Parts: sequence; structure tokens; C-alpha cells
Amino acid sequence: SFIIIILLMVLSYAGISIMASGLVLVYKKGDPLTFLFASVTEFLGGVLFPLKYLESYPALWTMAWLMPYTYALDASRRILLNGATLFSSEVLKNVAILIIYAIVFIPIGLRVFRWGINRIRYEGTVATY
Repeated sequence: SFIIIILLMVLSYAGISIMASGLVLVYKKGDPLTFLFASVTEFLGGVLFPLKYLESYPALWTMAWLMPYTYALDASRRILLNGATLFSSEVLKNVAILIIYAIVFIPIGLRVFRWGINRIRYEGTVATY
């Protein structure tokens, strides 16, 4: 069950990563983008502290639940710590959301990456970084 959650998390972030790669090709800067995304994911995803502490901050609470990592971490904790199965209702909801993220973000990521490739070809900056 846990392995399936990890695979779904990887798939849900694949599109976001491909999208970021396309932006790096065009703007030639990857470190700030990677650092910002990783920091926000760790801070709002429930890695550093429980999400219940964000409930009094509605904007941060909403942002936390817009990230796929939050759902993957919640499902992982339910499976590993609470003994839930993959088909229990609380885990199944997270699984469905991770699948939706993968279905939505992989095509968007591929489209942004294709745009990045076409743009650097047009500008003649394929060989530069």
C-alpha cells in the first residue's frame, strides 16, 4: 500500500517537474525555482509540523491542501502509523486526488516543456544555459 502511495506521489509530481524543466530551459535559472518549491512543499506539506496548526491561517491551510505532497503524506501516515489499508475511505480519497493530480499535471507539464523547447530553438539558445 505504501509503495503505491509513493508511486502516485511521484506521478503527481512528474508533471510539475516536467513543467519546471521547461521553464528552466527558457529562463536558464533552476536553483531559485527548485529551492522555492521544495521549501514551500516542506513547510506547507506537513513535513515540519502537523497541518492542524495552519487551521487558524486560512490562506496557508488552503495552499497546503492544494499540494499533492500533503495528500501523499496524509495517506502514508494513515497506512504506516494507523494501519489503514489502501482501500479504506480516508486513504482512498487521497489516492483519488493523487491520480487526478497526475492526470491533470502531466499533460500540462509536457505542454510547457514543449513550449520551452520550441522557444529556445526559436531564440537560438539551445546550447546555452
